[in-house]
Amino acid sequence: MKNLFITAVAVLMTVLLCHPAVSADQPSQAVPAEIKQFLEQRGLQITATAADVKKTGYILVLGTASGDRVTAKRAATVTAQRAMISLLAELPSGKGKAGKQVVRTPPVTKTRVSGTVRRATPLFSHYDSSHETMYLLLQKAVTVP
Repeated sequence: MKNLFITAVAVLMTVLLCHPAVSADQPSQAVPAEIKQFLEQRGLQITATAADVKKTGYILVLGTASGDRVTAKRAATVTAQRAMISLLAELPSGKGKAGKQVVRTPPVTKTRVSGTVRRATPLFSHYDSSHETMYLLLQKAVTVP
């Protein structure tokens, strides 16, 4: 009975997160002018690689999603958290860090990243009502040995 309940909750969460009204955009999407201006004023840069984390001492990612304001904000938060976990997995491993696993199944090789984001702070969010897109900057301080 417990497994059935857990399965039902997992299916419902998947349906809610993958609802067609909300779509997570590709990370390669152009950064809007409002976000660029915010970053320039504060002297920040979006983290692209683990080498950037070692240089700056923080991870700063941009999460984007489309849909109405509330659901797009949640989806943008999840997108940013996924990007952050992916970068944490590339750093030298320590207690409580994210893990990366490469799964090879013919004909496809997939990379799975798992972990939890804690103490990440949303710095700035912008909702573009003309395109119904939410942009969210998420930052986490990191100490790299």
